Amino acid sequence: AVTDEPTVIKNIYGEGFTELFEFAYFHYTENGQSDRLLCISYLFKILAFIKKITVSDKKLNVCEDIYLFIKENCTTGITTRDIAENFHISVSLLEKKLKKQYNMSPIRLKNYFRIEKSKQLLAQGYTIDEVSAKTGFCDRYHFTKTFVSFVKSSPSRFLSSLRV
Repeated sequence: AVTDEPTVIKNIYGEGFTELFEFAYFHYTENGQSDRLLCISYLFKILAFIKKITVSDKKLNVCEDIYLFIKENCTTGITTRDIAENFHISVSLLEKKLKKQYNMSPIRLKNYFRIEKSKQLLAQGYTIDEVSAKTGFCDRYHFTKTFVSFVKSSPSRFLSSLRV
């Protein structure tokens, strides 16, 4: 059912795309080879339209993808440069996107996830030194300093509050 194709396309890509498709389809079916170049130009416009939609959809999801990537890799030694390279964007664009979306730098977001994981591990009974190592901190001092900056309490006080 050729008559259904424009309706299906309209539902997927919207009105502007449908008009381009119908115009190209009409010129091809009505005039055949004589309007071949016109049809080809409209097909290129249709492809550009599809590409534009695809790119804008990717832009909407990139912050979420970065967020999940950092969350999944927070205990590893990933750097801001590693994250940017993974998503094929510059470090400055990465920082700008995360600051706009989450009001955090990539490293702050990584540390946030590390501290959330450390709170879970502490609640499970791990020692502060074990948690420090499991969450990717180089030593207890850096772990404690970062923990206090997020939780506003030391890991030992946090542990005490869990036991009460």
